[in-house]
Amino acid sequence: MEFYPITLLDRAVFDAAYRRCRHEGSESSFTNLFIWRKPLDIVWTRIGPTVCVVVRNDGPVYALHPCAAEPADIIAAAAELSSWFREQNQPVYIKGLEQSIAELLAEAFPQWTIEHERCEDDYIYSVKELIELKGRKFEAKRHHIRTFLKNTPVYSYEAMNPENALECLPVARRWLECQQSDDRILQAEMFAEEQALTQFAELGLSGGIIRIGSDIKAFTVGEALCEDTAVIHIEKADPEVVGLYQMINREYLAQAWPHMTFVNREEDMGIPGLRAAKMSYRPVRMVEKYSARGE
Repeated sequence: MEFYPITLLDRAVFDAAYRRCRHEGSESSFTNLFIWRKPLDIVWTRIGPTVCVVVRNDGPVYALHPCAAEPADIIAAAAELSSWFREQNQPVYIKGLEQSIAELLAEAFPQWTIEHERCEDDYIYSVKELIELKGRKFEAKRHHIRTFLKNTPVYSYEAMNPENALECLPVARRWLECQQSDDRILQAEMFAEEQALTQFAELGLSGGIIRIGSDIKAFTVGEALCEDTAVIHIEKADPEVVGLYQMINREYLAQAWPHMTFVNREEDMGIPGLRAAKMSYRPVRMVEKYSARGE
């Protein structure tokens, strides 16, 4: 089995595969694979009509869900991947399985262990709810926005484009340098964000920026995941400006995605503070993720 590095030229192949399959998970995004391709050592191949991705980072090697429209093709690709893992003297490990695919593989490979990976579940929200922020459940969010507007009467929102995306690079670097992350994680995330911002047009991305005065204080980057769902890949804001995260979230959805029904804000990675923040926006559902392991 021959694997290939991911390049921008592969975007059409992945986009077509994801359109046929309509997965709701954030793994089903060429942008995510492309911007993380080097930090995670991501490669891909075809097995028949099925697009398969393998992640060879410094942890256990794993494959992502085989992407095909027909169940038989998914099962055939999983069997080929299983053989490949054995040839590499590696245990079978497939991640990012949505529930329907996990159930399919559980039936086809009863010897495998299928487990729910809660820290990888994606959070799905109603776009309408996050724009309007109505009702008691969003009272705290409205309070933060009122505080922002009171303390910051002069600000501006603008749509991101290839030119102002580059202005966000130093903002991203400063934000990441303030985080309590080791150097390896810091460099990996910085590479991913630099790729998204410098290849903004080539990746077909969307985004929004909030300036206070002439300074960029918050920015976000997303795209359409499928016909009714947007996905947010990056969201950064100055933590010292109260309400700024709530403002960039609301304004971006209102300006860029009012026609979408849902927004996927990706996983929480098991980080308690991030989980609490994502739950506070009241997801309408979760995209549950499963892993499959075997000898």
